[in-house]
Amino acid sequence: LSHSREAKMNMKTLMEKLRPFWEGNAEALAELESGVITLNVTDTNGQVHASFELDIVVNDLQVLLEDRIRKGVVSFFDALRESFSNSAISMQDVEKINIFLAGNSSKSALVSKVFDEEIKLRSEAIKKALHFTDEQSIFELHQTLGNNEDAIDKPTGKTGVAFGLIETRKGGKTLVIDHNTDENNINFKYYLGMNKRNKFRTLIDRSDEYNQWTDFIDAGEDTFEVYYASLASASTNQLDISDPSIQKKMLRIDTVDEDASVFIRLKNATEFEYVVATEESLQNNQYLDNVKAVAL
Repeated sequence: LSHSREAKMNMKTLMEKLRPFWEGNAEALAELESGVITLNVTDTNGQVHASFELDIVVNDLQVLLEDRIRKGVVSFFDALRESFSNSAISMQDVEKINIFLAGNSSKSALVSKVFDEEIKLRSEAIKKALHFTDEQSIFELHQTLGNNEDAIDKPTGKTGVAFGLIETRKGGKTLVIDHNTDENNINFKYYLGMNKRNKFRTLIDRSDEYNQWTDFIDAGEDTFEVYYASLASASTNQLDISDPSIQKKMLRIDTVDEDASVFIRLKNATEFEYVVATEESLQNNQYLDNVKAVAL
């Protein structure tokens, strides 16, 4: 419950204890059904307590995990939607979208369950919007690679991504061109927005250009709030402002003017600037306040 070294060690121990449950291990499920788990924990004095018992409610844990996984899957589909909206290729031009699960976490039955539910929901919506009549799903989910722990030349769920990256190295079968070598080509890491009716409303997108001023809010108060989030779900303007993925900065201006606005511009992947100006003065690079930088 703190940020101490002991607390972090206890959290890591608890995570490892619950990992088999996350992956759907039958023995782990049987142990948790007792309502108690035991583990070694360390107190603030550095004293180790062996076989320390913690109460656990399996149903609550299941609901929590599924909720967290669903947020990740929904964010995946929101990012996919964004990629199509910023591409010359439309959904109508695509016959099928293959989704490959990778990494040990994908072994969890909850991941497949949530993906299947979201795929069904979104396939129906897409077909209706694009007037598709084909009964086949637009998305195809491919399960994570199996366990080949004894064969180092065969990828597993954990190493599959790494093998894929090696395969696509320069000189391999596919040439990968890194467009991120120039910092100006790296997108901003966050969506910037405000609280509107308890929803996150995006005003500045991650793909917006650097050094372009955006009218953010009027300058009628000496303080204002900037909410920011990295999840693609923030771009839908439907994300609850209380969602833990959303963070907030309280910022101050020196010049209060009801006829002026606070303008924001992106500087690099994690930094933006703001200033007070009018539309007219901004065009002439004349500001009513000093330009201030904010790092996220």
